[in-house]
Amino acid sequence: MVKKLRLESSGVNRDYTIIGISCHLRDYRITYLINKHLHFNLKKTHDFQSVPVKGASSLNYSFYYFTHQERKVTYYLLSNHHPESKLIPSLRQTDYFLIAEAELEQKELQEILKILGTIPNIIASFVVDLTAIKNIDYLLTDLELHMIEIRKKG
Repeated sequence: MVKKLRLESSGVNRDYTIIGISCHLRDYRITYLINKHLHFNLKKTHDFQSVPVKGASSLNYSFYYFTHQERKVTYYLLSNHHPESKLIPSLRQTDYFLIAEAELEQKELQEILKILGTIPNIIASFVVDLTAIKNIDYLLTDLELHMIEIRKKG
């Protein structure tokens, strides 16, 4: 008798806060502006590779990260755009995701959104509802594995 093992997700991990950003800027330009206005130090690292779907090759998405030592929070800036596909197709109007590896307090989150709203080239910024995105757990797991790989290399 053949046994099958099933990996099931226990639901959305609440230890992340994701802010969607819509703009028409290149990744290096939006990173510069976010660093300037939020006093971050986002740095480019190896591109994030999506897990290939049947018959397709993996796609690379721009990836930046910064660890805020005082708050003990790591921030990631992840592109949602590749010429062949969006990383999260259900959010196709979103160009970038600013991901905090923590559930930010409401006051801090509102402050970040307010500052992002003052950047002239940002069309919109909003909190992404994690429960509304299909397979978000897999994406966050892939993100964690990507960061482990980066830390190993450098």
